[in-house]
Amino acid sequence: MKAAVTRDVALDIVTTQPPPHAVAMWWLGQASVVLRVAGTTVYIDPFFSEYPDRLALPPFAPETAAPADYVLCTHEHVDHFDPQTLPGLAQASPRARFVVPLHMVEQVTALARSGHYVLQQGASELIAVTDCR
Repeated sequence: MKAAVTRDVALDIVTTQPPPHAVAMWWLGQASVVLRVAGTTVYIDPFFSEYPDRLALPPFAPETAAPADYVLCTHEHVDHFDPQTLPGLAQASPRARFVVPLHMVEQVTALARSGHYVLQQGASELIAVTDCR
């Protein structure tokens, strides 16, 4: 399955600067969403792999994604935690921080490779993001 090619969504994400107190959002198919706020890009449950039950083609390949500041994987279902997507997204996002449940830290650290910081998230635990630009 190839990425959908209708417009350059990755470029839209990089160049969009929402006004103060606003969030820009893109649905990327399945459970995947990208948020852009205050110059910070957050991917939630990125899922760009070929999968027989996909409902929508991904708009781009992970290697060509707009660079992420944060990548949040909420749990281990394939359309929320995609081991085939994370290495390419990490490659496109050398400064990204990955936020995952405690039991996924080791696996995500191995997939994201060196240079990426993996934050462990416990249930109901707050992680404050203070470096928005």
